[in-house]
Amino acid sequence: MANRGGRRDVLQTLDDRELLRRYRLDRAGIMFVVDLLRDAITSPTRRHNAITPEKKVITTLRAHKTTRAVVERGIGQLKRRFHVLHGEVRLRPEKVSKVIIACAILHNICKVRQIAEPLEDGDEDEDGDNDEDGGEEDIHIPQGNRAQSGLPYRANFTNLHFRDADGAGAADGNGV
Repeated sequence: MANRGGRRDVLQTLDDRELLRRYRLDRAGIMFVVDLLRDAITSPTRRHNAITPEKKVITTLRAHKTTRAVVERGIGQLKRRFHVLHGEVRLRPEKVSKVIIACAILHNICKVRQIAEPLEDGDEDEDGDNDEDGGEEDIHIPQGNRAQSGLPYRANFTNLHFRDADGAGAADGNGV
């Protein structure tokens, strides 16, 4: 059955499997939502070809699926870059929100500076090796009490990514 302008009615042309794949609901689920919302989404109009409640629900489900995919990809990028976001974060809710915001800000800085995301386990980088450092020089982290504090890693990271134009970094005592 064709709608106005020759567009097809997806509820008439697609089977339940395809509706589930495209809209995450089968025909019965879509009709349940339509019946729940019919009064709220039906507006009086003088148009001959008013948009049906079914079409409004289908359009909304399509937009929701697209938006959800974008949001899930973004969350996946944050989780790959910041391990603290995997699983349960054992902090007070006020602190968790600050951690998430900080991770999002740092992620955006990394994107602007074109710092590659960490590789998934088993993935290879552009060089074909699996050195997981984005092609940067190897980082030597000494063992012992100083290494456990994270200072050598922070100094190396700061010098690598936040050098001034003259090559001086914040961690070598010449930076701010």
